[in-house]
Amino acid sequence: GGSGGSGGSGGSGGPSKRDSEGKTIVHAGRSGSSGRRGSHGHRGRDGSRGRDGRDGEAGIPQPHGSVTFCLLDANSNAIVAVSGVRYNCTVSSYTVFGKLHDNIFEPNEEIVVSNVVVHNDGGLPLPEGAVVQFSSTPTVVFQEHAVPVPPLPVGGSFTLTTPIMARLYDIPPAAESDRAFRGTATMESAVRLLNRPFGDAAVGTQLDMRYPVEITHCHAPTELAVGESGRVVLRVVNVSSVPLPRANDVDATLSLRVHFDEHVVPTSREHAATPRCVEFHCSSLGADGAVWENVLDIALVPACQLYEAHDWRVELIWRGKIIQLMKRTVRNTPIYSPALQAPFDRSADVLLVTGKSMTRDNFVVWAAMLRALGLRFDMWDVERYSGLSYHISTNKRHGLTWVGRYHGAVVVLTDAAAHLQLLHAQDISDHFLGPGWREDYDVTSTSSSRYHHTDLQSGMLLFGAPPTALVEHMVDARFDAAHVLTVVGDDFGGNHIGKPDIDDAYKEAEKVAARMNDENRDHYHRVRAFRIAFYKSHHLKYWYGECDVAKVPLLRSSFACALPRKDAAAFTSSVPVDDPTWWQRTPPLPLSRVAKALPPVLPLATPLAEALLSLVAVHGVEWRVRALGFEEMRATHFELPTGARLNWTEVVCASLLDLCVQSYRKRLTALPQLEAVVRAVERYARGACGNFTAHATATPGQEVSYLRVDEAVALLALMYKFKHDAIGFFHGSAIKTEFRYLKRRVKHVTLPSGSKEADRIAAELKVRAKKLAKSIEFDFANLCHCSFPLRDMELPSIADADVRRRCLHKEISMKPPSQQPS
Repeated sequence: GGSGGSGGSGGSGGPSKRDSEGKTIVHAGRSGSSGRRGSHGHRGRDGSRGRDGRDGEAGIPQPHGSVTFCLLDANSNAIVAVSGVRYNCTVSSYTVFGKLHDNIFEPNEEIVVSNVVVHNDGGLPLPEGAVVQFSSTPTVVFQEHAVPVPPLPVGGSFTLTTPIMARLYDIPPAAESDRAFRGTATMESAVRLLNRPFGDAAVGTQLDMRYPVEITHCHAPTELAVGESGRVVLRVVNVSSVPLPRANDVDATLSLRVHFDEHVVPTSREHAATPRCVEFHCSSLGADGAVWENVLDIALVPACQLYEAHDWRVELIWRGKIIQLMKRTVRNTPIYSPALQAPFDRSADVLLVTGKSMTRDNFVVWAAMLRALGLRFDMWDVERYSGLSYHISTNKRHGLTWVGRYHGAVVVLTDAAAHLQLLHAQDISDHFLGPGWREDYDVTSTSSSRYHHTDLQSGMLLFGAPPTALVEHMVDARFDAAHVLTVVGDDFGGNHIGKPDIDDAYKEAEKVAARMNDENRDHYHRVRAFRIAFYKSHHLKYWYGECDVAKVPLLRSSFACALPRKDAAAFTSSVPVDDPTWWQRTPPLPLSRVAKALPPVLPLATPLAEALLSLVAVHGVEWRVRALGFEEMRATHFELPTGARLNWTEVVCASLLDLCVQSYRKRLTALPQLEAVVRAVERYARGACGNFTAHATATPGQEVSYLRVDEAVALLALMYKFKHDAIGFFHGSAIKTEFRYLKRRVKHVTLPSGSKEADRIAAELKVRAKKLAKSIEFDFANLCHCSFPLRDMELPSIADADVRRRCLHKEISMKPPSQQPS
């Protein structure tokens, strides 16, 4: 706002006073003084923005400036040279070589740099005082030495012949790497004038470092058995251009040293004095790839335990230092040597398939379980024999193969995720269906009686595999054309108002396989391929072409069990034998060394119990019936998560019940497994095996046919429970009649008769059996946390899920209906 205004003027004087004569006698008062300055007014508003001024005129371009360097004479200050380019030097090349002259740069070697070519590419003559220098780096240490460069005219060059000495970096002795040492060393040249470097003179180079000798081949056995020897072959190559020994290098000594632990020893007599360390010395080795080869035979000591792994190492020593170290492991694996009278006689009850995942503690558990179940077992190691069905390298059968030798036995894949890939699908079918199944296999047959599966009793346990592993492996298998049925005509067609398309044929192919699976519940069927040739046979009726359906050569009732658990650390934990609370730890610890004597209470939630019950599930009916009376297992009780306990006999009875019920539900037309159970009970209850013979007093000449009490109760409970769970009210009279007949046969061998005391005992056994039948309310598959892939899993109807995208069809020419096969 503006400043305040000036004060107002004073007021006028008062009026004059007159006397009586009219004369003024008093003058008027003086005017008042000015008032005070007023306050500032309010700030006025800003004025409006003025218009922008016009742009100025563009400047006139001017030529670039220049810099001129003048070189003056030191005495007369006269101009000697004039240039627009200042001083500059470059290094065009230099030579680096080792002092040993072997075309190898090895660690800690002294090297020489010479023939450094310096070029003056500046605009002025290079004066005195310039030097050539190489600075040390982490990989090369140069002597502190600067080589002077003489004055050079513009464009002149000079080669420095004065050697510049340096030493490559050294490395510590080799620790674990199997490979020979490879390294690099870097260096860079520099030209300085007045302690200022020329940037263009920095020329770097990289040297490849290695030792002149290295181990290129170390062939050694990875699998040995006690009493077996293996050959170790070691090859050392001289990659330098100088032979050994070197006349001018007395320190260039070469040797090999092999160290063993106490379980691996050399077998030759010359090394008997120093079995833990064998040393080879090289007296002469040629240049440029000459080979020094050493051979050594090794063996395991008799005290070495099966499936133990022992380490040994090889050291290559050059100039007294270890420059290469190779570590190797040899496992004590068994030689497959079945005791056979004929080429394909069965020598054991179980074939235990092992591999590199099998450790000593793991094997102790498997061996303890198999021995506790009274099972003889052979062992086949896939690492020793380089495969399972075939040799991996040659793709041929092994000279002594296990294939075909274990019909009616069990094959245990201890690492099924890896072993299943080495097992041919044809061998799986041969194991379950028996020899000759390929010749008798009829894809049009809906009967499985020809295979006598109930009598064959073959099984397979897939430990550490998902439930679908076996099914997927068989689905991916390729079958001969003789085992594929081609469906044509009305069986592969449909009704359409318009012309059908590929999706219609695809859906009908799935229906074809589904119909075959419904007609034959013993097998799986799947579509292999279909060929499109749409043909209108009748009004609104079309034929799609040809559909190939393969019958998978496995029975759904085959004894195959998959146990997904694959925790080796938990499975092989070491537990004291006298520790009764081993299973109460967190996490629960399974049995390892204590498995030699099973504990009195074994929780079902442990890996040991699951594996043990899975072994039961893959055995046939006759073995399970015999297993009811195993003395070794009578002291062990299995604890359910609810706290209830089952003895061994009741657990085996539950497995038999599960087998009979499931097989009947798949068929609904017969009782094959239940009948097999009854036949086995009748056979072994009469003392044929010895496990079922009762310890009762018998008069001379009287045949003892009574079972033990718990065995008789378990078998009777099986029949009661089967009737309750499987035989329904609406089932056919033929099934009920057959079941009543089988039930009478079981009572005949399990219940005493002929006296009042026998009748009393029989009545008591019935009461106990009915009580036990009511308590069996669990599924055996859930009991041992396993799955039965062939029985419970469903195969896809189509071989390939993306059959449409892969165009698994082709156009064919369809014949008229009169010429089509029926």
